[in-house]
Amino acid sequence: MTYRSDLIIEAMEMEIGASVGAEQYREMPENPKGVVITENRNPGKNMKVTVVQIQNEEGAKALGRPTGTYITMEFPELLSEEEALKELAEAELSHQLTELLAGKKAEHVLVVGLGNREVTADAVGPLTIDNLMVTRHYFQEESVGKAVGKKYRKVSALVPGVMAQTGMETMELIRGVVEQTKPDVVFAVDALAARSPKRLNTTIQLTDTGISPGAGVGNNRKELNEKSLGCPVIAIGVPTVLDAVTIAKEEDAEDVKEFFVMPRTIDSAVQYVSELIAGGINRVNQKEKY
Repeated sequence: MTYRSDLIIEAMEMEIGASVGAEQYREMPENPKGVVITENRNPGKNMKVTVVQIQNEEGAKALGRPTGTYITMEFPELLSEEEALKELAEAELSHQLTELLAGKKAEHVLVVGLGNREVTADAVGPLTIDNLMVTRHYFQEESVGKAVGKKYRKVSALVPGVMAQTGMETMELIRGVVEQTKPDVVFAVDALAARSPKRLNTTIQLTDTGISPGAGVGNNRKELNEKSLGCPVIAIGVPTVLDAVTIAKEEDAEDVKEFFVMPRTIDSAVQYVSELIAGGINRVNQKEKY
């Protein structure tokens, strides 16, 4: 039975057939060389951050992911909507994005909201852009740009939609914008698929390997990465749907393998997590520290 998931931590679990933490995974004899895992738990804040570094082709083959860094932030109580927890999550997201940007030029950031605004579970990207602080237009006037540039990075945004809406590949649209505006780095925000219900809308995954829009639901489009766009791509994703096979384990997989399910509270959850992601990105792009 095949489960679809975009989460690196679930790829680890599926590879060894068990749900384990980073420490146990490191000790497994099946643990491939070239996969380095660190885990940081904060019980008082009910948060766990797992960093997986795939360093070579052996690790990439074992986990079915490209070489690079994957950061998973888990906030089990995130949807309680406690302001303190949301503040913590935004600050942690900002911190981890800053870590991924280390050593990279990032004066101009293009934030791309992937997905379909008309489908709630796929609207994380577009809704994030709605709450984003965009500044690039201020830099068009030299006097204003100098003042703004002291406090903020140059930030532009794009919601390319999906092929059914535009008739064009998402990558084609983004690459055209990248060629014209020449950002230093692209943040690509998208909804993901998971295999564990507990991770829906409570987990944020970051990676510097880019993203393949629609991969989680088997609708792969052309990949967005440094090779295809010519600049670093940092993907930010939140699982919003669950492969129906995960729930219907006792049924014939052929009957359910093309279906995905979502919680009843998906509308408010997607809105909430989109605001959180935008808040974290806004912190990164604000030069003055919070």
